[in-house]
Amino acid sequence: MKFIFAILLLAIAPKLLASEVQLKLGPASVGNGGTNPLGIPPGATDIDITYLTESDLHIAVSVSPGISIGQLFRHGSLFGVLGGGLAISVNGAALALFSAVGWQRSFHEDFSYLIEYRSAIGAGAYIITPYALRMGVGYEF
Repeated sequence: MKFIFAILLLAIAPKLLASEVQLKLGPASVGNGGTNPLGIPPGATDIDITYLTESDLHIAVSVSPGISIGQLFRHGSLFGVLGGGLAISVNGAALALFSAVGWQRSFHEDFSYLIEYRSAIGAGAYIITPYALRMGVGYEF
C-alpha cells in the first residue's frame, strides 16, 4: 500500500521532476533491540529508495524507518534532511518527524557514492524511534 501511495504521489505532482534517484542498502533498527545485520541478498528492511527533485525535495521510501518527505540541505559533500512522514517499527506505524545526515561524493559523470543515517520519532499507540544507517549509489539526471 505504501508503494502504491508513493507511485501515485510521484505521478500526479508535475513539479516533482527527478534530478537524482538513490538506492541505499543497510541494516535498520525496527525496535527489536538494535540493528539487524545486513542480509545477503538484502531483505526488504535493508533497502531504501530515495527520489530527489531540482528543488531539493527529498522523498525516501523504505520498510524501516518508513516513508518520509523533507527538505534537503547541502554543504559541500555533507547533507542533511528535515521532514515528516510515516515511521514504521515492530511496535506499529505512526506519523513522525524525520531527519537524516550524510555524505555524498561523485565517482563518475552521473553517479555518486553516499552514506546516510536516517531516523524518525513518532507517536501512536507507542513512541517509536526507528533508524537506519545505509550506503548506496545515486544516479543524477
